[in-house]
Amino acid sequence: MATTAVSGTAHHFARNVDWRMVRQLALAGAIGGCAGAALLSSGIGHYLAPFVAVYLSALGVLVIAKALRKVQPPAAIRGLTPLGMIGGFLDAIGGGGWGPIVSSTLVYRGNEPHRMLGTSAAAEFFVTVTITVTFAGSFGLESFGMAALALVIGGVPAAPLAAVLVKIIPRKPLMIAVGVLIVGLGLLGIYRFVFALIA
Repeated sequence: MATTAVSGTAHHFARNVDWRMVRQLALAGAIGGCAGAALLSSGIGHYLAPFVAVYLSALGVLVIAKALRKVQPPAAIRGLTPLGMIGGFLDAIGGGGWGPIVSSTLVYRGNEPHRMLGTSAAAEFFVTVTITVTFAGSFGLESFGMAALALVIGGVPAAPLAAVLVKIIPRKPLMIAVGVLIVGLGLLGIYRFVFALIA
């Protein structure tokens, strides 16, 4: 929560946030996050992992391809509610689905990657709060140990820097960098799934 709060605030002051989109994504993401947290004990995240990995790999390629094309006139981004619900659900059951699913999809659909990343980061704070409260109610505060503290120590200083970098890096190299990262995450997920099957 601390990391996403600092990240969202930093993106806001860098003018990277579309708050109209945040409202839709945050509400839908909170609903999906509650559902995902409730189903976490079922182990469903393990079965969804390969599908998410394939999706990321394909989406990363599309992001890179879009970066190499001529900039198109901006268009309204539709489907924010289902995107937010899916992102929140996967974030709760997988511990990191919001960024790969929501941020990546917004970057692909939008023409301003810095605004799409900032909007996703701002919405993620509200989703994270919902998921954390749900987990705390189910498992107790003692379940948040040193690992959570380490995430705060590492994430909070990096968040303002990220907000500034995505603002000043030109669209094309930023989208290519995001696309390469998405493809890398997808391929890593596929590798882990295949390795688990072999092992």
